[in-house]
Amino acid sequence: MGEAGPGHGPAADSCLRLLLREMIEKRSLQVSSATADPCDQTAFTRLLKTGVLVQSGGNAIPAFRHNILFDYAASRLHLDAAQAEDLRKLFERGQGLGLLLAPALGYALQDLWRRDTDRSLIGHRA
Repeated sequence: MGEAGPGHGPAADSCLRLLLREMIEKRSLQVSSATADPCDQTAFTRLLKTGVLVQSGGNAIPAFRHNILFDYAASRLHLDAAQAEDLRKLFERGQGLGLLLAPALGYALQDLWRRDTDRSLIGHRA
């Protein structure tokens, strides 16, 4: 899976994964401020300063600046389009995650299509 972006590094990826897991579990695009406590604070501050994340409300609730950033981060750090069975389980009807993660799945599938030029990961030959 990918990284948060140039200059952000593994600590930012770890922080974003933590926030994404909580957001997906809660089915919300924001989480409690305590969710970010385990994050590397330098990485968390960098994500705020670069506009990936924002803090809103009196409790400084972390959220992605825009839902497109959430979708992109989820596609790179939470979903693995090459793992069809994992995706199938994630999008089962009872999970209720289709609406929340559908745009992220679109990004993940586009990335898989771009990377897998011989279509071996998707079970076809070009």
